[in-house]
Amino acid sequence: ALVIRADPATMIDIMDIVDSLDVRRMQVLIEAAIVEVTTDFSRQLGSELAVGDRTSGNTPIGLTAPSGTLAQILQGLATNSPPATPLGETPLLAGGRLSQTGPSFAFIIKALASNSDVNLLSTPSITTMDNEEAKIVVGQNVPFRTGSTVSGSQGTTNPFTTIQREDVGLTLEVTPHINNDNLVRLSIHQEVSEVDASSLSVIGSEAAADLITNKRTIDTTILVDDGEVIILGGLIRDKETTAVSKVPFLGSIPVLGMLFRSKTYSTEKQNLLVFLRPTVLTTKADISK
Repeated sequence: ALVIRADPATMIDIMDIVDSLDVRRMQVLIEAAIVEVTTDFSRQLGSELAVGDRTSGNTPIGLTAPSGTLAQILQGLATNSPPATPLGETPLLAGGRLSQTGPSFAFIIKALASNSDVNLLSTPSITTMDNEEAKIVVGQNVPFRTGSTVSGSQGTTNPFTTIQREDVGLTLEVTPHINNDNLVRLSIHQEVSEVDASSLSVIGSEAAADLITNKRTIDTTILVDDGEVIILGGLIRDKETTAVSKVPFLGSIPVLGMLFRSKTYSTEKQNLLVFLRPTVLTTKADISK
């Protein structure tokens, strides 16, 4: 409250100043849509060979060291007992045994292609005052080991580990500044992070050590009209991988070496898009909508 004593003329001027300053602070509703599109395409082509003894029932020899369901098919073919396998999960074409008695041979041609698309959509929204920072965090608070020591005396040990916790997931920080004509200047920090799966193999007391996080970050300042949708940008990452599995020496022979090797091609594309729409809230009716 203000208590003012002044002559009538001065009081009129003071009241005009107070009326111009005593206004409701505007607020800003910030709506965001964060879209991450991941496309993964893989292609596998090659062959594998196994040899088994039908008479003695010995386990077949896999010349290209097969594993999983494919190994079961090779061993089953060589011993005349192939397992049932869903179509499209392993090879396109398989050959049976070449001998009824004695040593048997099994041969498989692999031709497999797979394609997958993943869309991750987050739509956070938050309301904040003009010139006040707003922050949204959606994710986990992950512990990271920063150091460890072992101390003790008289035959006792006291292990001591220091842990620092960090937010991993989706983070959006926005500070709006409302200008004339409802133009909004936005200072934005947006981050999408995750713990790399390759660093999660350790369990127990070492689980928080050497964790790797993958981060995609946008820091920018933009000027946008009230209610306008703007795209901050696209972070595109392409990753191509080629893996060759073959029998030493035999797999390197021209033409004939195709029988003793296989290749796997994989392509992964990630595209991150961020959409923002600020809406200026000036009245109670705007806020209640």
